[in-house]
Amino acid sequence: DFMVRYVHYVLMGLDPFDEAKMTACKKLFVETVPALYFFKIGGKLAQFLKFRKWPKFFDDVATIYMESPDLANFPEGDSTYANMTKEELAKLLSAIFSIAAIPGPSSLANVALGLSPFKATPDHRVQDIDMTTIWDTLDLNNPMEIAKYLFECGRLRTPVTASHRVVADDEDFTVTINGREHTFPPGTEIIIPMFSGMTDPKEWGPSVWEFNPNRDNLIQKSMIFNSVGEKTNGRICPGKDVSIKMLTDVLVELGKVRRSGEFDKGKPMTSTGTA
Repeated sequence: DFMVRYVHYVLMGLDPFDEAKMTACKKLFVETVPALYFFKIGGKLAQFLKFRKWPKFFDDVATIYMESPDLANFPEGDSTYANMTKEELAKLLSAIFSIAAIPGPSSLANVALGLSPFKATPDHRVQDIDMTTIWDTLDLNNPMEIAKYLFECGRLRTPVTASHRVVADDEDFTVTINGREHTFPPGTEIIIPMFSGMTDPKEWGPSVWEFNPNRDNLIQKSMIFNSVGEKTNGRICPGKDVSIKMLTDVLVELGKVRRSGEFDKGKPMTSTGTA
């Protein structure tokens, strides 16, 4: 609930207290799993079995986006924006919000705020790390310290676990795996396991499963935004800076509430950020 309101306020300029609009957004982004809609086969199956109101929910959200402050002056038919109409842009945004803008920051926020534990692993107890205790020690006036905290949260629980690359029609793709070269023909879909890269002891050393936001080159080597640091090769998440700034603000403001003396730290946080 909180992240839906906050993300739409930050990215679309919507009033987070407009209950009619926020309810329509929550019907899509909270009550369903809209990213499934874009799966070629699974999406149709999910819609038939459970989410039959998807078309209406998507249309309702697109209408809200069309009427939002951020799209008020959008130049329809401009070649700079692929000659899109405002409706086409609104529907494109509903897809982007479904796939990335809502689930990505929400996943990272849930870990950083102590709402969701790290995923359990067979040989490590990362799920037992008490994130709120670490959060309570952060210098809320130091944006870089908070950013490192967020990047380390993402390292141990990447918002997106894998990406992919399709080998172009006019090239072969050769990579060395376990000392042997393997060549893949054009059209091959190759999975890029970002989570494996973020927990590779060859890159992060023997403390790979420890939570340490001060580890060397954390931000420079981070893969949580579909790149390696700032080395994008054209694949970096366009919402990277917005996401980090937004979640930094969330951690600071909610952190102030936790330290105000009016918050019972003995009670667990809930998805709305309150006890």
